[in-house]
Amino acid sequence: DTMPEAREPIAIISDVHGNLEALTAVIDDIRGQGVRSVYNLGDTVGYGPDPEACIDLVDAACVVNLCGNHDYAVLFDAEGFNPIAKKSVDHHRRCLQPTPENEDSEAVRRWQWLANLEPMHENKGFEAMHGSPRQPTTEYVLPSDPEMDPIKISDIFSAMSQRIAFVGHTHLPGVLEENNEPFLMPSTIASRHR
Repeated sequence: DTMPEAREPIAIISDVHGNLEALTAVIDDIRGQGVRSVYNLGDTVGYGPDPEACIDLVDAACVVNLCGNHDYAVLFDAEGFNPIAKKSVDHHRRCLQPTPENEDSEAVRRWQWLANLEPMHENKGFEAMHGSPRQPTTEYVLPSDPEMDPIKISDIFSAMSQRIAFVGHTHLPGVLEENNEPFLMPSTIASRHR
């Protein structure tokens, strides 16, 4: 089981998108803080120039790696992606998919790693996914949703199986609470706890 000790801190990362320099800096910072349990909420690949190295690093550094929409699209199809994202996904597929020319064990291992990513992970007290509890791989949870789409937020909270859900995908850190308060940005949270 990957459950950290009750008081052991965890780190949450998401949306690496093939950016090895940023990933390395973040993993080094996490390790420097003594955090041993790292959860990767998906989109390890897509956009950036180093999908292979990013897969290798998160595979070694993270206790949980989940499937994001870009990870899924590299395996299958970038349906519904904008043209730039689709081009990136297609390029990463060519880089990663084993072919007769690159059927070395590392290419096969990385492809299998992508194919084995789960969409969601549950632990006692929390769940984690790339998108949302109702659509774990693809749904965006946006800062504007509490005001613009409260029914969506209500449905998302109803779909939760744990008290807390960690999601990535939007590239925006923040907190949503079930009572439909506004999306809380890190600066707002920090000022509340001073």
